[in-house]
Amino acid sequence: MTQKITVLYAVLLSMALWGCGGGGSSDSVSDKVWYVVGVSIPMSNTTPRSCKLDVDTFADTCADGEFLLDHTTPATFTLTRVDPNTDPGTLALENYTIQYVPMNPNSPVIPSLTVYHTQQLKEGDNTVTLEVMDVERKTTFAALFNSGQQSMTILPVGYTAAYTFNGHNSYGQSWTYHAQAPIFVGEYNECVPCN
Repeated sequence: MTQKITVLYAVLLSMALWGCGGGGSSDSVSDKVWYVVGVSIPMSNTTPRSCKLDVDTFADTCADGEFLLDHTTPATFTLTRVDPNTDPGTLALENYTIQYVPMNPNSPVIPSLTVYHTQQLKEGDNTVTLEVMDVERKTTFAALFNSGQQSMTILPVGYTAAYTFNGHNSYGQSWTYHAQAPIFVGEYNECVPCN
């Protein structure tokens, strides 16, 4: 099965991924850029019920019960050391916020989601299980359609999941990183087995 993947790379010049410390010389810790960061977000679902690529917001009644679960995905944070002669330390991911930006401005509004998740990120590849959408937002979205406020004919609805990641580095300084991925929210049959 083909997966949709968004890969974003950026040199963290505009973020506080610098060391702390004094000195005004050009080789002081505060003059260093420690990492180039890449984030790969495959929009697959890691819940035990689904291998679907998109976000199912309606509960499915299957032979073994009714299911509506948080939608999560395993993202890869790749940290590449900028200066091989300097110890870059680690980055601590502390929280992230997801803004659901509609691809069509007339689409239903989905409130943003902030997740408090602490994880140390080291040089190389780091797997972080990211929330894509929780049950509360799924239920609220589905209620708009079940009540007739929105027409089922517009499903699935496209959004950009815009992530803002926040944390600190080993030197105590804060950092922020942005990534995004397309999602399509609608009614998908979670009872069909994954292939």
